[in-house]
Amino acid sequence: MTTVVRTVTVVIMELDLPLARGALDAMTTMREKSTISQILNDGPAAFHGLVDGEVSNIRLFFLDSTGSVGLIPSGDGLHVFSVPASCASLFSFPIDEGDAALIGRTGNGVAYIAIALPTGQEDALEETLGESGQSEGICDLSWHSVRRVGHLLSDDDSAMTTAASALLFWRAATSFCARCGAAVRPTGCGWTVTCSQCDHIEYPRQDPAVIVAIVDDDERLLLAHNSGWKTGYYSLIAGFMEAGEAPERAVAREVREEVGLDVRQVRYQGAQPWPFPRSLMLGFTAHVTGGHDSEPDVRPDGSEISDAAFYSRDEFAQCLRDGRIIASGPTAIAHGLIEQWFGGPYLHLQQGTRSADARAH
Repeated sequence: MTTVVRTVTVVIMELDLPLARGALDAMTTMREKSTISQILNDGPAAFHGLVDGEVSNIRLFFLDSTGSVGLIPSGDGLHVFSVPASCASLFSFPIDEGDAALIGRTGNGVAYIAIALPTGQEDALEETLGESGQSEGICDLSWHSVRRVGHLLSDDDSAMTTAASALLFWRAATSFCARCGAAVRPTGCGWTVTCSQCDHIEYPRQDPAVIVAIVDDDERLLLAHNSGWKTGYYSLIAGFMEAGEAPERAVAREVREEVGLDVRQVRYQGAQPWPFPRSLMLGFTAHVTGGHDSEPDVRPDGSEISDAAFYSRDEFAQCLRDGRIIASGPTAIAHGLIEQWFGGPYLHLQQGTRSADARAH
């Protein structure tokens, strides 16, 4: 009797997390012991004795009122457009904790402050900097959402812009004290707000959400279409964690609620912030029993999920080529999980589209 032994080679890819990169020094002691105004007035000397190491320079970068970041081309990617902190005196609008935040210090000793521009000030910014001689790169300045271009940024730029986006969206939604309802004032170098009446301090928050790449016995991946997404866009099952819920339990609950499947072997893969406005995406893989010979009973809930099915790697690739599926873009954690399953890049297969925007994940 002849025994046939099949050898299966499994390629394990590191999960690509474009918004979980960089190693900025947050210099958190500055939040209690200084202010944006003091830092701008004193320059690098403001940090002496308050942080370890030297701050060699301070630079400003900018976000518009929608949360888009001012960027300039850099090789095959994009780079944060920044100017020396001395330029702060040129602007017609004040810069303080109300519209600025100390983001952190890079490895070369440069401290960065994010400035949220008042509505409609983008052109005025460019004009002011051009007239002052700080025009290097400004002719190439454009405004982009980090959710669309985060993968094109360097590690430090990704960390800076992700933090700045999170703070901008949080501040826009935080005008009153959660304890007494009075107005709040910005404090902590842009990282806190303090109640004007009861002095209660509030901090930025992130809402944890789980997202899961589910495979069956034939290593097919479950892709689903949310009824709120654009036609043809498919991604992974995801949802917010509930109060007191462990992430793995949230995975099992969301999958059962949205597509009627019971998963097992739930394994954590990685996480990244998704500050649009304030999510923290926790990525998982999971397994469901069944395959070609015994199809898993996928039952979309018909409310949130309108369609869902398992795809082999070949089927997935063909659907991308045919334009039947638009898959998650490169900044989303869903993209990293799908790429990990697929065994390599897939967006180049996508028919007639650039990198798809991850609408929800």
